[in-house]
Amino acid sequence: MAAIKSKVSVDFIFDTNNRKILYAEAGRDFVDFLSSLLCLPMANVIGLLDKMSHIGMVGCIGNLYRSVENLNGEYYSQKKKDSLLRPKALLDVPLLLSDVVESVQRKLYTCPNYHLNASDDPHVVCPHCNMSMDVEIDHIAPPDLEEKKEDDHEASSGNVCGTYLIHDDLSVEPLSLSSLTALVKGLNLKGPKGIEKRLLDISIIEGLKLLQASLKCDTVLNTVFLDRVDWR
Repeated sequence: MAAIKSKVSVDFIFDTNNRKILYAEAGRDFVDFLSSLLCLPMANVIGLLDKMSHIGMVGCIGNLYRSVENLNGEYYSQKKKDSLLRPKALLDVPLLLSDVVESVQRKLYTCPNYHLNASDDPHVVCPHCNMSMDVEIDHIAPPDLEEKKEDDHEASSGNVCGTYLIHDDLSVEPLSLSSLTALVKGLNLKGPKGIEKRLLDISIIEGLKLLQASLKCDTVLNTVFLDRVDWR
């Protein structure tokens, strides 16, 4: 996967006459972000959207998440809740979400004496010093050697810098003359008049909004990014 960045840049093609986004042109980094959304466990998705209260969760499943989170130990142990609400940490954190995904992933703890033990339950007692293992420690994922080989191969063959066509409904395909011609024909565009290309930087917040919109509509690009356009 491409190196993690806090922002990515995407070219949006607008119809200024009708004030709408027609499609977007993006590099591998943005396409990697979109495809990585498919790997997010549902609990991670809910936790991410619920954490950003001004974005909000789709539907009522967020209520279920918070209900389980608020159950006391008589009903669900902390270990049980962690396994449900904070599934095993992803080795490849989705691009744009790397700064917020940590809070909904499983955490590791050790004792204040830092004996060579770790647990995902901060209430466990260390077998060496009998102290609570409630000191949070970092989880360092091992390198994915196979993925590195694949990325090195792509870089050497020049494939990694390709440009992709992103439809409003998040359909993705390599940008080519044939794909662009088919898109223009499908949109019934009469000519280049009123068509403009604008480069927009996409932040973490917009990455979360894109995730939310993808769960409830098929006009994602217009739903998330149209308000950013100054039509003057």
